Amino acid sequence: MDSPTSVQAVSFMALAPLAFVLLCYLLRWPTVRHPPSPMSFPLVGNLLSIPPGHEYIAFAKLGEELKSDMVFLKIFSQKIIVLNSTDVATEILDKRSAFHSDRPFIPMVADASLMNWSRVPSLIEYSDTWRQYRRIMGNWLNKRAVTQFNDMQEQQTRLLLRRLMGVTKHTRPFEHVKNEFFFATGSLMLQLAYGYRPWGPQDPFLKEVQLAIHNILSATMQTRFLVNLFPSLLYMPDWFPWTRWKRTGKEWGVQQEKAKAMPYEWLKQQVANGSHQPSLLAPLVKDHEMLSNLTSSEKDELLKEVGIVLFAGGTDTISNFLISFVAAMILNPDVQEKAQRELDAVLGHTTLPEMSHKERLPYTRNLIEEVFRLYPVVPLGIPHACYRDDSYQGYYIEKGTTMWVTSHYPYATASTNLPFPSLPTNASITFFEQYGEYLVGFCEQLCSVSNHDIFNCGAIITRAMGRDPRHYLDPETFDPDRYLDPQTPRAPRFGWGRRKCPGAHFAEASIFMIVASLLTTFTFSRKRTEDGQEIVPQMEAERDSMMLELKPFDFEIRVRSEGHRELILGASADSG
Repeated sequence: MDSPTSVQAVSFMALAPLAFVLLCYLLRWPTVRHPPSPMSFPLVGNLLSIPPGHEYIAFAKLGEELKSDMVFLKIFSQKIIVLNSTDVATEILDKRSAFHSDRPFIPMVADASLMNWSRVPSLIEYSDTWRQYRRIMGNWLNKRAVTQFNDMQEQQTRLLLRRLMGVTKHTRPFEHVKNEFFFATGSLMLQLAYGYRPWGPQDPFLKEVQLAIHNILSATMQTRFLVNLFPSLLYMPDWFPWTRWKRTGKEWGVQQEKAKAMPYEWLKQQVANGSHQPSLLAPLVKDHEMLSNLTSSEKDELLKEVGIVLFAGGTDTISNFLISFVAAMILNPDVQEKAQRELDAVLGHTTLPEMSHKERLPYTRNLIEEVFRLYPVVPLGIPHACYRDDSYQGYYIEKGTTMWVTSHYPYATASTNLPFPSLPTNASITFFEQYGEYLVGFCEQLCSVSNHDIFNCGAIITRAMGRDPRHYLDPETFDPDRYLDPQTPRAPRFGWGRRKCPGAHFAEASIFMIVASLLTTFTFSRKRTEDGQEIVPQMEAERDSMMLELKPFDFEIRVRSEGHRELILGASADSG
């Protein structure tokens, strides 16, 4: 029988490591002033404050609970500051862009053993390579230069209208409309980048690049893969249990290399044969002086990245925006009717919109602004990183801190019918349903004592950017006329500071052309029951993506009149 002394010795030996860890944690307790922070736990810090799936909701909810436009989180050794207001984001990311233009290292994306995609322009560190990317894209995508692509945008829009006429016969058109939006924007971007015209939605170039973008959007999510929160997991051997994410990362890495190479190698062959079509990359492939300091292999790698980021920046983003536009029109039929009256007054019934009409269509422009405000394409944006110690309003911002910006957060009530879910009452349970395989024993103890209900999303007034009542009167109402007041700000949508999207002007032109053309020729409406009652669709967002992507919802689409049908057929015939 063991003696009391031996039992005490064993107990001491078992508890000593835990006591040591807790002591180190307490000794490292910050002595500097950080922004307000939610409840923190030893070792994991604020890990339980970010349930996976819809991070932008959790971040904005924390800002509301803490009554702060800045929230500080520490997860293991990672420091995060969340910015929940336009004013603060402008001060830090725009006016202090020299300090905050870096990108954080995202292991699932950038580590060589996983996706190995550290050079993608949107996520690359603030460096000379990034500056070279910007020079290339800035030369062809500045406000004046993009006007040369207006004919291309109009042509692809006309073809989209004709294909959508075939969708009107479907009783559940959501997937068909979404696929046509993606094919239209994907065709436009492949033509812009490579001079390539895909033959259909199943075109191999289109499918491979689409898959690569889907994978990187998932891999970038903070809580989608635990390695993004706990980089030390990179050192786990591949044979270790619960490391399927390693195999996933490697598979995605192989796939992204294939997706980048396919259209680029096709373009190189076209240039060599002298049969290439006008595109952004063709003159760069032909020994452009801008790349004269690079070796052949360096130039190839750089242009592969430029090509795929052009596709990514204008395909999923615009097509998901268009789905949100459809949702807004179904939920606000009076807005759709008013926009159609404006278009009819300016264009008549024999003309489709052109870019030259834009200045004469203020309500249509403001409608687009309102979709951007209420349905931001990327609710959290792409994270920035501070690469030099800084301070703001007395708060310390340490070098290496990740900066997230919440563009949007809705009321989470049943009455608002918005495309965002409420968070679970006990968010830690949701987290451990997904990640419990790593931390089961220890974290079950945490869950048993963390009976706080900070994630109960009731009827709250939030101050995330798109619905900030300090800037927008009655922020839940879809009201394009709010922009008649020059003091009403345009909601942020293309990033911040030196990392703003270089393709913003091209994207805005494409969106205007498609939205104005859809409103001119089609009407989107709610479905009706057999007794004629309208069915108001419930909007929900997909999980585990940086992008706002709506789940399928019911609606009807119809051509406005026989005259509009003939107008579409005539215009698409002219487009070839």
